[in-house]
Amino acid sequence: MSRPAPRKSGLGGRSPALPPQPNPEDTAPDAGAGATAAATARALTPRPQRARSTKRIPEGKVQLTAYIPADVRAEARGAAKVLMGAVEGPNNLSELVAEAIEEKLERLRKEFNGGRPFEPVQGPLPSGPTPGA
Repeated sequence: MSRPAPRKSGLGGRSPALPPQPNPEDTAPDAGAGATAAATARALTPRPQRARSTKRIPEGKVQLTAYIPADVRAEARGAAKVLMGAVEGPNNLSELVAEAIEEKLERLRKEFNGGRPFEPVQGPLPSGPTPGA
């Protein structure tokens, strides 16, 4: 049994750092030099850059990244869906998470910080083993 011949990539000889060169096969045979010049001009014309994100972050809010168990995330999404449009309660997952963190912080303030707010931490949190553990 013989192996199939390896496939050839259509990207061979191209560089991401250089603009694409016109392919002579793309121009019609009777178009002449004008078509080749037009193809070259199109290839060398920079394309407008797209905006990276169209997300609008509400005033006074920041994005939080945290790793949580998949089942907790799934149930939180389900709760947010059920509560959307309810008379009381969060209108979306972000509000549900913010309310849950606020409730937990209130309990932690009372238990560990004399009811006072914790000092904000600027920059990254320490990583590695927990001190005193």
